[in-house]
Amino acid sequence: MSYIFQGLLDQWEEQQAVGGDANRFDAMCKITGDDVFSRTLIEDFSSRYILFEFKNYTDAVKPNLIHITEKYLYPRALRGTAIIISPQGLSLDARAATHGALRDVGKLVLDLNVDTLCKMLEDKDNGTAPSATMEGLLDAFLLEIGR
Repeated sequence: MSYIFQGLLDQWEEQQAVGGDANRFDAMCKITGDDVFSRTLIEDFSSRYILFEFKNYTDAVKPNLIHITEKYLYPRALRGTAIIISPQGLSLDARAATHGALRDVGKLVLDLNVDTLCKMLEDKDNGTAPSATMEGLLDAFLLEIGR
C-alpha cells in the first residue's frame, strides 16, 4: 500500500490483530498529500489518519463488518476514515451501512476492491498518481448517498 500511495500517505503502521482473525489485516497511516483527495479528507472530513482494513473473504463484505469497522474510527482523534480492501467489495447492504455511518456519525468508510487496487498498481507503474482514482471513488460514494 505504501508504494501505491507514496507521497500521499505516510507513517504506515500495522495494527494489532483482534481476536486472532486470520482473514483480517489492518494498517493505519497519516495523510500527507496535497492533492484534492487528501485535502478533502483533511478539510471536509477532519481526518488526518486512514484505517485500511484488508478483508480476504470469498464473498462480498457484509454489513456487520462495516459496523465493526465503525467502532475503530474516532473522528475526535482525526481518525474518521477507513478504506476496506477486499476481493469482492461490499455487499449492497454493507454499502448502505457505509452511507448510514457517514450520515449518522460522520465516519467515512470507502470500498476498494482488488480489481481497482490492481488497476491503481498498473497506473502507478505507468506514472499516474492514485489520487484521481481515489477522488473518483469518493465522489461516486458521496453522490450515491440518499436522503
